[in-house]
Amino acid sequence: MKKFLIPLVVLSVCTFIITGCANGESERGYRYLEDNLNSSLNLIRESPDDGNFTLHKTYWLLNDNFLASYALKPYDPGLSKKLMSTIETNGYQHDHYIEILFVNRTIEPTHDVKAVDVEKKDDVYYIKTGNVTDTVMEDYGQYLDKLCYEALWNAYGGNLQEANTLYNNATQKWDGKGFEDKVFDPEKKEYETYKLAVFYFTAKVLGKLDTLTFKDKILSTISKLQASNGGFYTHYYYDDNGKLQPCGSTNTETTSLVLIALNYKPKPLPQ
Repeated sequence: MKKFLIPLVVLSVCTFIITGCANGESERGYRYLEDNLNSSLNLIRESPDDGNFTLHKTYWLLNDNFLASYALKPYDPGLSKKLMSTIETNGYQHDHYIEILFVNRTIEPTHDVKAVDVEKKDDVYYIKTGNVTDTVMEDYGQYLDKLCYEALWNAYGGNLQEANTLYNNATQKWDGKGFEDKVFDPEKKEYETYKLAVFYFTAKVLGKLDTLTFKDKILSTISKLQASNGGFYTHYYYDDNGKLQPCGSTNTETTSLVLIALNYKPKPLPQ
């Protein structure tokens, strides 16, 4: 990535409106992000508690630190700017479809993403990123997050009819406990937390929260998935007694998406 160092265009406006002061749950999430900052790199690590210790020293520009930069804006704007500056210094040109969360229609979310090594210092740190490729995923509609991002793409492009169709398709993947999409393993029955956040945020953008019958279920599930360190677990399942059990580890991407979904009011859709 460093070979792509060129002048960059900085986003001109913040496309989110802060909804208010963070509650205790959110504040602990913000502190989790701060606590996992590597001040030498000005990046937040992937995870502090994953069983794969390499992740404790892995730093993703996209999506992790990009999302953390936006998540931290209302709580620690100084750190938010530092993270974005580091991402841009490493060559990012705001050309990833994740930008649709912030009303930047850079590239359609139907495209695939490839993991790329940016820089590494063996056994000290590994900086990586996700680059959008030219490959269009024919099966994108089988992934909950892709459906939601594509719905946002259409909504902010003025095609509300298609956005609503995609949203309805995403809604059909809800099974009462979580979202069953292509990556859901019916044997393990482990649901992904970040997809709760992405769906909730999409419903918020499209003005669907008031009519979303499982809104409270999503919020209560998310609340139960916050760890003692303030981060949010990546996965969860229900045991034989029907009790929700967090699993996996906490990480920056999941925690950032939860904070964004809960604490920001998106920019109004075009009329």
